[in-house]
Amino acid sequence: MIDGNKKAVGDGFDVTSPMPGPRIRQLSPYLLIDHIGPMQIAPTEAPLGSPPHPHRGFETVTVVYDGYLAHRDTAGHVGTIGPGDVQWMTADAGLRHAEMYDRDFARRGGALELLQLWVNMPKADKLVPPQYQELRTAAIPSVPLPGGGGHVRVIAGSYGGATGPASTFSPMTLLDLHLPQGADFVLMLPAAYNVGCTWCAARCW
Repeated sequence: MIDGNKKAVGDGFDVTSPMPGPRIRQLSPYLLIDHIGPMQIAPTEAPLGSPPHPHRGFETVTVVYDGYLAHRDTAGHVGTIGPGDVQWMTADAGLRHAEMYDRDFARRGGALELLQLWVNMPKADKLVPPQYQELRTAAIPSVPLPGGGGHVRVIAGSYGGATGPASTFSPMTLLDLHLPQGADFVLMLPAAYNVGCTWCAARCW
Protein backbone atom coordinates (compact mmCIF):
# COMPACT_ATOMS: atom_id res chain seq x y z
CA MET A 1 0.00 0.00 0.00
CA ILE A 2 1.35 3.41 -0.95
CA ASP A 3 1.30 5.89 1.90
CA GLY A 4 0.97 9.33 0.43
CA ASN A 5 -1.39 11.91 -1.01
CA LYS A 6 -2.87 10.63 -4.25
CA LYS A 7 -3.96 13.23 -6.78
CA ALA A 8 -4.48 13.89 -10.46
CA VAL A 9 -1.91 16.23 -12.01
CA GLY A 10 -2.51 17.83 -15.37
CA ASP A 11 -4.56 15.78 -17.80
CA GLY A 12 -3.26 12.24 -17.57
CA PHE A 13 -1.01 11.72 -14.52
CA ASP A 14 -2.13 9.76 -11.46
CA VAL A 15 0.33 10.92 -8.80
CA THR A 16 1.11 9.76 -5.28
CA SER A 17 3.35 12.06 -3.22
CA PRO A 18 4.96 10.15 -0.32
CA MET A 19 7.05 13.21 0.50
CA PRO A 20 6.08 15.51 2.05
CA GLY A 21 3.76 13.19 3.90
CA PRO A 22 3.08 11.58 7.29
CA ARG A 23 6.26 9.47 7.24
CA ILE A 24 8.69 11.83 5.48
CA ARG A 25 8.29 15.58 5.99
CA GLN A 26 11.50 16.65 4.28
CA LEU A 27 14.84 15.13 3.36
CA SER A 28 17.34 17.82 2.36
CA PRO A 29 18.09 18.63 -0.43
CA TYR A 30 14.92 16.94 -1.68
CA LEU A 31 11.66 18.91 -1.52
CA LEU A 32 9.20 16.42 -2.98
CA ILE A 33 8.86 12.87 -4.29
CA ASP A 34 6.14 12.15 -6.87
CA HIS A 35 5.35 8.62 -8.02
CA ILE A 36 3.32 8.60 -11.27
CA GLY A 37 1.45 5.38 -11.98
CA PRO A 38 1.79 2.57 -12.61
CA MET A 39 -1.12 3.23 -14.94
CA GLN A 40 -2.36 1.92 -18.26
CA ILE A 41 -2.84 4.47 -21.03
CA ALA A 42 -5.54 3.76 -23.61
CA PRO A 43 -4.63 4.74 -27.20
CA THR A 44 -5.58 8.36 -27.82
CA GLU A 45 -4.99 11.30 -30.15
CA ALA A 46 -5.54 13.77 -27.30
CA PRO A 47 -2.53 15.77 -26.06
CA LEU A 48 -2.34 14.44 -22.49
CA GLY A 49 0.03 15.27 -19.67
CA SER A 50 0.94 18.38 -17.73
CA PRO A 51 0.66 21.54 -19.89
CA PRO A 52 2.99 24.54 -19.44
CA HIS A 53 3.52 25.49 -15.80
CA PRO A 54 6.22 27.47 -13.94
CA HIS A 55 9.17 26.36 -11.79
CA ARG A 56 11.83 28.46 -10.08
CA GLY A 57 14.75 27.89 -7.70
CA PHE A 58 14.93 24.08 -7.79
CA GLU A 59 15.50 21.11 -10.07
CA THR A 60 13.16 18.36 -11.24
CA VAL A 61 14.63 14.89 -11.77
CA THR A 62 12.43 12.42 -13.67
CA VAL A 63 13.25 8.71 -13.88
CA VAL A 64 11.16 6.75 -16.42
CA TYR A 65 10.31 3.10 -15.78
CA ASP A 66 7.54 2.67 -18.38
CA GLY A 67 6.18 4.91 -21.11
CA TYR A 68 7.52 7.93 -22.99
CA LEU A 69 7.47 11.55 -21.90
CA ALA A 70 8.00 14.62 -24.09
CA HIS A 71 9.53 17.78 -22.60
CA ARG A 72 9.48 21.38 -23.83
CA ASP A 73 10.37 24.54 -21.91
CA THR A 74 10.66 28.29 -22.40
CA ALA A 75 14.48 28.10 -22.28
CA GLY A 76 14.34 26.23 -25.61
CA HIS A 77 15.00 22.71 -24.33
CA VAL A 78 13.11 19.92 -26.11
CA GLY A 79 13.43 16.16 -25.63
CA THR A 80 11.73 12.80 -25.20
CA ILE A 81 12.67 10.22 -22.58
CA GLY A 82 11.68 6.57 -22.30
CA PRO A 83 12.29 3.52 -20.10
CA GLY A 84 15.56 3.81 -18.18
CA ASP A 85 16.16 7.43 -19.20
CA VAL A 86 16.50 10.32 -16.75
CA GLN A 87 15.64 13.99 -17.27
CA TRP A 88 17.36 16.54 -15.01
CA MET A 89 15.85 20.00 -15.42
CA THR A 90 17.34 22.96 -13.52
CA ALA A 91 14.71 25.70 -13.33
CA ASP A 92 16.83 28.13 -11.29
CA ALA A 93 15.99 31.71 -12.33
CA GLY A 94 12.66 30.45 -13.65
CA LEU A 95 10.97 28.92 -16.67
CA ARG A 96 7.75 27.30 -17.80
CA HIS A 97 7.75 23.73 -19.06
CA ALA A 98 5.35 21.09 -20.29
CA GLU A 99 5.52 17.35 -19.58
CA MET A 100 3.29 15.55 -22.05
CA TYR A 101 2.87 12.01 -23.30
CA ASP A 102 5.05 11.43 -26.34
CA ARG A 103 2.69 11.51 -29.35
CA ASP A 104 3.58 8.04 -30.69
CA PHE A 105 3.28 6.54 -27.20
CA ALA A 106 -0.14 8.15 -26.72
CA ARG A 107 -1.37 6.81 -30.07
CA ARG A 108 -0.44 3.20 -29.28
CA GLY A 109 -1.08 3.35 -25.51
CA GLY A 110 0.68 1.27 -22.89
CA ALA A 111 2.05 1.28 -19.36
CA LEU A 112 3.24 4.50 -17.74
CA GLU A 113 5.33 4.79 -14.58
CA LEU A 114 7.67 7.60 -13.54
CA LEU A 115 9.43 8.81 -10.44
CA GLN A 116 10.07 12.53 -10.03
CA LEU A 117 12.20 14.26 -7.40
CA TRP A 118 12.28 17.98 -6.70
CA VAL A 119 15.80 18.99 -5.60
CA ASN A 120 16.36 22.29 -3.79
CA MET A 121 19.10 24.58 -5.05
CA PRO A 122 21.82 26.19 -2.90
CA LYS A 123 20.99 29.85 -2.24
CA ALA A 124 24.02 31.04 -4.22
CA ASP A 125 22.85 29.16 -7.35
CA LYS A 126 19.12 29.92 -7.38
CA LEU A 127 19.37 32.59 -10.08
CA VAL A 128 21.69 30.86 -12.57
CA PRO A 129 20.27 30.33 -16.09
CA PRO A 130 17.99 27.28 -16.57
CA GLN A 131 19.70 24.07 -17.67
CA TYR A 132 18.58 20.70 -19.03
CA GLN A 133 20.23 17.27 -18.94
CA GLU A 134 18.80 14.33 -20.87
CA LEU A 135 20.53 11.21 -19.55
CA ARG A 136 19.99 8.16 -21.73
CA THR A 137 19.94 4.74 -20.11
CA ALA A 138 22.99 3.68 -22.14
CA ALA A 139 24.99 6.53 -20.54
CA ILE A 140 24.08 5.55 -16.96
CA PRO A 141 26.64 3.06 -15.57
CA SER A 142 25.38 -0.11 -13.91
CA VAL A 143 27.25 -1.80 -11.05
CA PRO A 144 26.48 -5.52 -10.52
CA LEU A 145 25.88 -6.59 -6.94
CA PRO A 146 27.62 -9.61 -5.39
CA GLY A 147 26.11 -13.04 -5.91
CA GLY A 148 23.95 -12.02 -8.85
CA GLY A 149 21.74 -10.05 -6.49
CA GLY A 150 20.76 -7.31 -8.90
CA HIS A 151 22.49 -4.13 -9.95
CA VAL A 152 22.79 -0.43 -9.12
CA ARG A 153 22.50 2.29 -11.76
CA VAL A 154 24.57 5.34 -10.83
CA ILE A 155 22.71 8.47 -11.97
CA ALA A 156 24.61 11.04 -9.90
CA GLY A 157 27.63 10.84 -7.63
CA SER A 158 29.79 7.72 -7.40
CA TYR A 159 29.26 4.16 -6.29
CA GLY A 160 31.20 0.91 -6.73
CA GLY A 161 33.87 2.58 -8.85
CA ALA A 162 31.32 4.11 -11.26
CA THR A 163 30.41 7.78 -11.58
CA GLY A 164 27.00 8.95 -12.74
CA PRO A 165 26.61 11.34 -15.71
CA ALA A 166 24.43 13.91 -13.93
CA SER A 167 25.93 17.29 -13.09
CA THR A 168 24.61 18.54 -9.73
CA PHE A 169 24.82 21.78 -7.74
CA SER A 170 24.53 20.11 -4.33
CA PRO A 171 26.80 17.13 -3.57
CA MET A 172 24.59 14.06 -3.85
CA THR A 173 24.49 10.44 -4.87
CA LEU A 174 21.42 9.27 -6.77
CA LEU A 175 21.22 5.52 -7.30
CA ASP A 176 18.61 3.37 -9.03
CA LEU A 177 18.63 -0.06 -7.36
CA HIS A 178 17.26 -3.16 -9.09
CA LEU A 179 16.97 -6.04 -6.62
CA PRO A 180 15.36 -9.49 -6.78
CA GLN A 181 12.38 -9.97 -4.50
CA GLY A 182 13.52 -10.74 -0.97
CA ALA A 183 17.14 -9.72 -1.58
CA ASP A 184 19.21 -8.19 1.21
CA PHE A 185 21.53 -5.32 0.41
CA VAL A 186 23.74 -2.99 2.47
CA LEU A 187 24.28 0.40 0.84
CA MET A 188 27.50 2.18 1.81
CA LEU A 189 27.34 5.99 1.60
CA PRO A 190 29.17 8.91 3.27
CA ALA A 191 28.27 9.23 6.97
CA ALA A 192 27.40 12.93 6.59
CA TYR A 193 24.74 12.26 3.95
CA ASN A 194 20.99 12.28 4.51
CA VAL A 195 19.86 8.93 3.09
CA GLY A 196 16.44 8.02 1.76
CA CYS A 197 14.96 5.33 -0.47
CA THR A 198 12.70 6.98 -3.01
CA TRP A 199 11.59 3.67 -4.55
CA CYS A 200 10.59 2.38 -1.13
CA ALA A 201 8.86 5.68 -0.46
CA ALA A 202 6.85 5.23 -3.62
CA ARG A 203 6.26 1.49 -3.44
CA CYS A 204 6.38 0.38 0.17
CA TRP A 205 5.39 3.11 2.62
